[in-house]
Amino acid sequence: MVLMGAAGYLFWKLKLKEKEIAMEREASTRQVYELSILKELGERVGYSLDVEEILQIITNSLHQFIDYTAVAYLVVKDKKLRLGMHFDKSAHHHFFLEMKEKMLASLGALSNISYDKFTVEEIISGAVEMETGPEKIGSFFNIPLVIGGKLTGVLTVANDQPGLYKEGDMTILYKITGQVSEAFVRLQKVVASEQEKIEKVREEYTSMIVHELRSPLDGIRKIIELVIGGKVVAGSKEFEEYINMAYQSTSWTLELVNDLLDLSKLQAGKFEIVKADTNIKEVIENRISFYQVAAGAKKIHVDFVPNDLPTSVLCDERAVKQILNNFLSNAIKFTGEGGVISVVAFVTGGKDAPTSPLPMPVGFVLPTSADLKMKKRSLCVTVCDNGVGINQDMLPKLFQTYKQIRLSSATGGERGTGLGLAIAKGITEAHGGSIGAVSKEGKGSSFFFTIPL
Repeated sequence: MVLMGAAGYLFWKLKLKEKEIAMEREASTRQVYELSILKELGERVGYSLDVEEILQIITNSLHQFIDYTAVAYLVVKDKKLRLGMHFDKSAHHHFFLEMKEKMLASLGALSNISYDKFTVEEIISGAVEMETGPEKIGSFFNIPLVIGGKLTGVLTVANDQPGLYKEGDMTILYKITGQVSEAFVRLQKVVASEQEKIEKVREEYTSMIVHELRSPLDGIRKIIELVIGGKVVAGSKEFEEYINMAYQSTSWTLELVNDLLDLSKLQAGKFEIVKADTNIKEVIENRISFYQVAAGAKKIHVDFVPNDLPTSVLCDERAVKQILNNFLSNAIKFTGEGGVISVVAFVTGGKDAPTSPLPMPVGFVLPTSADLKMKKRSLCVTVCDNGVGINQDMLPKLFQTYKQIRLSSATGGERGTGLGLAIAKGITEAHGGSIGAVSKEGKGSSFFFTIPL
């Protein structure tokens, strides 16, 4: 009897231990699921404020720890109801209708609103509904979706088998939806704060653009008033000077307007490049020749170093000229009298093209192969100068829209509109290439772009 009692006790202890191990294993499985789903949610919420997108992650992954026939979410969106239901097993259409009815009733009870007349947009996924599948719901539970203290919808899990769900199943979903709510609230605050900053920058930038346009237009108006008023005699030297000033002002104004239009197209994804076989050597020589007068006025020497360039490159010639115009005009603007500018063009990347050392001139702050970041064979064009240079903290902002870099130097603290480099970046990326700059204050800068060959 004593032996039987001892054996019974040991058997009971063994069963108890097995039960504890099973419970620990289940708890561990749930915890692993919880951590994995929260990690994925954290990554997705980090860039999305779309409630449905987050709910889809939850509904599509619940099968990892809970058995269900169907899982669904019902959310209020733009005065409509959006129902997303995923079937893990085939079920009768009546099962879907009952689940939908229960969810509408639950949402209505929680919000004290009747949704009978609301339009319900339905998204059904997973196993196909069948006329022979289970018709009735045996087990189900609802989780209210509350974001920022506001009821957004409900999440529902249902099974055709009765008495399945435990408190632990509901607890983990409560925890996950609570985490989602907290993440959304935090992200909404961040987005609102950043939006406020962006609007402020836009206002400041718009004010600057208006000022930039007003100055030349005001000058043109005054010149016209002098001519119309007869205070300047046609054919005189003074008349020619005024006409030349008016021409320069209108040219600058037109250039600014064109930049604004190009930037608008880039941001809207409507900027088109038309690729054709182009003699890149002639294009670069043409742009250098165009800027020789401006460089000569400051006694700046400009040279061109072509390194075994291909006879033709598939690119948009007009767009490439636009990049070169920006690089060269900036180099001249921010290089003092007697300075030097060198335009270097070569092929980099690919097994047949040398990548190190780069065929660069001496005496400049130059990019390296790591700066170019091109793995495939590409054309690289670099405009180097020994001008005032740029502070390292400013470099990451150079190609951002609505950013201006003011340089205090022999240039008199000149600054551009900040449009040109943003446009150059858009053009380069439209070609599938990369763009960048290296610089050192007091030593100069090098701006480069690449085009895949």
